[in-house]
Amino acid sequence: MGPRSLVSTILIPIAVVFLVTGCATSPGTDEPGASVPDGTPVTLDSLPFPAFTASGGDLSAPVICPVEGTVTSFELDPFGSTAAVIAQSRSYYIDGSRQTATFEVVIGGIGESSIDPGEVGSGTTLGSRSGTPVYFVARSATLDPWLVRNSSEPSFYDGYWWFAPEWDDSRYTDWLSFRQVDSLIGAATDFYDRWAAEIVEDTKDEPLSVTFHYFPDLDRIRVPFVLAEYPRPVDLTDAVTFTESVAYNTNGVIEAQSDAGFARSHRIVLYWQNGFTSYLRDEYTLGDPLWLYCSYYSIDHQNRILVVFVRDFAMVPDETVIENRISSYESLRTAE
Repeated sequence: MGPRSLVSTILIPIAVVFLVTGCATSPGTDEPGASVPDGTPVTLDSLPFPAFTASGGDLSAPVICPVEGTVTSFELDPFGSTAAVIAQSRSYYIDGSRQTATFEVVIGGIGESSIDPGEVGSGTTLGSRSGTPVYFVARSATLDPWLVRNSSEPSFYDGYWWFAPEWDDSRYTDWLSFRQVDSLIGAATDFYDRWAAEIVEDTKDEPLSVTFHYFPDLDRIRVPFVLAEYPRPVDLTDAVTFTESVAYNTNGVIEAQSDAGFARSHRIVLYWQNGFTSYLRDEYTLGDPLWLYCSYYSIDHQNRILVVFVRDFAMVPDETVIENRISSYESLRTAE
């Protein structure tokens, strides 16, 4: 499924030098006239696995690293150019626990490398261009749940599963980055209680305006929920516009809202981004279970509202999605 929203959440790093501009299914090449030694023209479609284009229009510009990690080796890519292999890891939540995915990012299309194996930062020059497409792909010897959930169908090639790095595009939801909770009201109560514990000791008075809160590990949650009615148009209070401006660096993002109960005498209100009401009407049947991916961002003290911004939703839990995909993907290895 493609991204439901073009708005990215706060704290998403932006690589300003290394431009991820397309995927392997896009026609054409990022470097016109590129060819392998026998003269055959090559494009990303020539690769035996899905990948993202990773270059701008200046063919004389060097190849820039898009990630932090450890360069473990250099190898030949399928076009005969050099590829840098970078060890990566990601922490994620699944089956009620926190786990770590380990995999490799491969940057191909390098001519002469300019660094040795070792630690590398995002934005580091990896080397010159070879003239064949510069590409960005991830690979793993196993079907790790984090890769399976955050990418489209991989290819099995040369003993590895190869994944297009869709998680590098902030329009896509980073599904497994959301901590799993069983109850929205329980999570809201915990959120409020932690805020209350931080009140200045000499006053203990609740503010009259809006306070903004963001604890990525604790308040970025995935929770089962049931809607009795579709979201209604948003009531644009000062709290909503303030929270939009801080969370998204813009306004006009939120179009609808839903009531979700009470916690500590405050209403819990879900706020939905533009387009989500239409998505829900097309994909969701009222009364059925769904899973919300959301964050507690702020407290509207004047109207006594706990402000919850919804990033995405799904009709089945991540564990089921991953299990079904792995079962389907295993046939690809058998076919090879």
